[in-house]
Amino acid sequence: MKTWNEYNYTEVPVVSNTQIAEGAWILSFERNFDFLAGQVIALGVTPDIAPRLYSVASGEKDILVEILYTEKLDGKLTPMLSLLKPGEKLMVSEHFGTFTQVDDSAVYVAAGTGIAPFISRILSGKGESPTLIHGASYPEFFYYENYLNEKLGKNYIQCCSRCDTDEVFQGRVPISFSSGKISTPIKSTTFAAAPRWLLKLAICLFLAEFHSEISTLKFIFSLRIAN
Repeated sequence: MKTWNEYNYTEVPVVSNTQIAEGAWILSFERNFDFLAGQVIALGVTPDIAPRLYSVASGEKDILVEILYTEKLDGKLTPMLSLLKPGEKLMVSEHFGTFTQVDDSAVYVAAGTGIAPFISRILSGKGESPTLIHGASYPEFFYYENYLNEKLGKNYIQCCSRCDTDEVFQGRVPISFSSGKISTPIKSTTFAAAPRWLLKLAICLFLAEFHSEISTLKFIFSLRIAN
């Protein structure tokens, strides 16, 4: 884990820090740099606490940079982030990351705060009517739900592991794939997902008899599955 001595960073005033669900917040500050959707920044409140990386959850041309984060009660940083008030200082590193080379026709797969880089892409006008498969444990954790329903319509697919409603797919995202509840209209599909989804997606795509390519946050490779 890097320390602040290994980053170029500035201190910026917080504009807002809004709780949007139990344990979930959106932190914003004025944008004074250009970035690409999918990139990350390191945040902190003091050099004594190691920085944490967060994907930007706002558009490339938005006035404010927004960060979606969840508070970890036993963590060192996020309990302090959640207490930040407008005007207080936030440490922000330079932006970096390579999750910017995502196919325009990709199917986005995310859960929890992993929705952030895809929100950034959609707000930046990238992608050709993308399909977003969004996993959550409870309805309140479908972050940006209203915006995504309005923007993507039927291309916004929700999977909920603990929801008691027929309005979303019941179960986790991998289960919905392997059971055939979720399918794509074409034989070859590009999936954009975080690294931890790789094995899960590979197994589920095999079970669902997909022929796929998977794009990850750290590298892009091709995974061929025979029909």
